[in-house]
Amino acid sequence: MQIVTWNDYEEGTAAEVGIDNCASISAQAQGKQLTWTLTGQENTVDHYSVFISQDGINLEDLADVPTGTYTFNLSQYNFNPITYTFYVKAVGKASIRNQMSNAVSYTPSS
Repeated sequence: MQIVTWNDYEEGTAAEVGIDNCASISAQAQGKQLTWTLTGQENTVDHYSVFISQDGINLEDLADVPTGTYTFNLSQYNFNPITYTFYVKAVGKASIRNQMSNAVSYTPSS
């Protein structure tokens, strides 16, 4: 059970948003594959979420994949030949903090 505590100096903001799992995630594009590496204990992760953005700010949920998966095939989508930004989020189990990867640029070949 997670109990939200509050920061007395800034009313209305959560001081704790989950237990830190001391994990980090790093992503990269290799050809038509988005790949990522988790540093830390994967047993604190429930699944991975892949996000896409055309402007690098507004994210759209593209897919959820199970733990133990570290690649995502981008060729299954019919992307326009523009540069996209991808992120991978390690979604923590209950009461565990989520971790977001670095931004990965990808321009599909025509």
